[in-house]
Amino acid sequence: MNAYDVFQWFAAGFGNAVKIQDPLTSPVNTPFMGSIMALVVQIFFCYRIFIINRSAWWWCLIIGA
Repeated sequence: MNAYDVFQWFAAGFGNAVKIQDPLTSPVNTPFMGSIMALVVQIFFCYRIFIINRSAWWWCLIIGA
């Protein structure tokens, strides 16, 4: 979805300043991509906590929830 927006703004609408103001699928893909990034970061921190202190696995459950 992001690639579609970028293509429409910068390739198909090259030189057309009005085309950049058109949101296209941004209202849909911005929350979607933000939630995926947040999930990846939370999983990373859960993994780091688990590796540093294996007896604190319950912290991973709290952070992951």
